[in-house]
Formats: sequence, structure tokens, C-alpha cells
Amino acid sequence: MVTIINSQIAELKDLIKFIKTSISNLGRGNIAAETLRETILSECEKLDNILKQLTNFVKNLSVIKDKKEIIQNIYLNILDVLRLIRTKCEYLIKLSNYLINNNRIYKDQDFKKFFIFIIKYIN
Repeated sequence: MVTIINSQIAELKDLIKFIKTSISNLGRGNIAAETLRETILSECEKLDNILKQLTNFVKNLSVIKDKKEIIQNIYLNILDVLRLIRTKCEYLIKLSNYLINNNRIYKDQDFKKFFIFIIKYIN
């Protein structure tokens, strides 16, 4: 179970790194695009920190030999958390793709308000 969790964490870390790399230089000079990019990067950092905490938690759990049934349930809950993180990453990828593919639309201030609303909804 630990191996499965660790491999999923590694996969999600790679996905987050991909998102950050894909948008790191987009939208310079445009307030709406910069706001969207910074928000996506901020969300990626939060997810990255959660994954680091989960890695340490799983490492600490793996040394406990007693209470196997309880620990098994904790592992299943961790897998559920990882599924939620994956879903959030998928939304961030969609927003990142929108940022990549629609570079001209950011001059509209309503666009900025719309994306701030979307990102608050995701959280």
C-alpha cells in the first residue's frame, strides 16, 4: 500500500511541476493573465506542500507495526485525498491550457473577475 501511495504522490508532484513549468512565463504585462498565472502557481505550491506532508506522514506510518487494520484505513483515506488532489490538478491544467491558448483575451477586466471566481470555486 505504501508503494502505491508513494508512486501516486510522485506522479502528482510531476504533474504539478509540469503545470508550473508550462505557465511560468505566460501573461507578462497583462494584469488579468498575471493574476491567473500567479493564482495557479499559488495553488500548485499549496498542493506541493500537502504532498510533502503526506509523504512524511506515510513514511512515519510505515514504521508502525501494530494496529495494522487502523493503519490500512488511514492508507485508504490517504488514497482518497490523493484522488481529490488529482482532480484539483486536472482543473488547474484546464485553467493553464486556457491561459496558454487564449493569450489575447486578457485585456478584458471582466475576464479577470471571471477567473478569480472560478479559482475561488475550485478551492
